[in-house]
Amino acid sequence: MLKFLYRKLCWCAWKFVRLLEHIYDLIRGVDFNLTNRKYEGDGRNEYAVSSLLYRKAIGKYLRGKVTPDDAIIDIGCGKCQMLYFFSKFPFRKIGGLEYSQRLIDIAERNMQKLLTGGGGSAVSIIQGDAAVYKDYDEYNYFYLYNPFTDVIMRPFLENIKESASRRPRKITFIYLNPVYKELMTEAGFKLEEEINTLGPNKCFIYSLESFGGRDTAL
Repeated sequence: MLKFLYRKLCWCAWKFVRLLEHIYDLIRGVDFNLTNRKYEGDGRNEYAVSSLLYRKAIGKYLRGKVTPDDAIIDIGCGKCQMLYFFSKFPFRKIGGLEYSQRLIDIAERNMQKLLTGGGGSAVSIIQGDAAVYKDYDEYNYFYLYNPFTDVIMRPFLENIKESASRRPRKITFIYLNPVYKELMTEAGFKLEEEINTLGPNKCFIYSLESFGGRDTAL
């Protein structure tokens, strides 16, 4: 009974926060939450927002870990809400990979409004297909909110492993709504921890470390 009440309370808090975020979008004149979802092609999931409860949990995890030597890329960045969120941390570089030009157009308008005070020079949005895009060598943090199905997830993970072989480093994956967690394990990523989001979706932290072309899950 208590577990049921806790879940119900979390769900009500989630819906209330989502309403507040819609209102906040209107006040700021941006569109992270307002446009209706739209299917973007084979193997790609509908646009979904990384809500405040998720951002709070991820921010708590990142706090004290990020240094100016780190770089992060949001795979399936959508309207770039998380790029703006990551700009509050001392990342050297922040990238977003997005397949949909429609979402990129919205994202660029959002970033122009929110980063007018500076700090946007390290933020870039890339139009591309995660199944074939391979320019990941500069990044050691990756963020995903279940942006695509296993049809794309499999080659995407292979591309990350190739990058780790070219440039040995520790890679940290922040994986929200980890539908394909078994593929992460198969690819050699180790589950480090689960973040408590208070939202309906889980968030897993994975790691992969490469030493001179040899990938090793720690």
